[in-house]
Amino acid sequence: MAGRRRLRADRARPTWAGVIALSPLIFFRFLMAATVLEAILPLRFLAAHALARYQAGAAPAAGGFVMIGMGTRRFVAAGTNIVLVAPLLWVMSAVAREERYLERKFGDSYRAYKAQVRRWV
Repeated sequence: MAGRRRLRADRARPTWAGVIALSPLIFFRFLMAATVLEAILPLRFLAAHALARYQAGAAPAAGGFVMIGMGTRRFVAAGTNIVLVAPLLWVMSAVAREERYLERKFGDSYRAYKAQVRRWV
């Protein structure tokens, strides 16, 4: 009886990993939508406080650059090549979602496989 319920539940689940688009493309599309929206319906009251807007945007950007610099120094100190880090992160962003999908689809056999092989190879 429990096996039949599990089989019905497995059939109800989607048969794909759920990756609708590559992560950078999602951010790019939202940026494009914001640009089009600003061209169609600009918010005039924000133009009066342009300096405050630039400062509010510059603060997190500066923090991001500081973190990039700190990470770069750690990679260099460890002797790790950082030329391909950005593309690597882009590719790896979908791995966690795909692993969840594979666990749903193959269950214990996939978990046993994961226990036998190294991750993130």
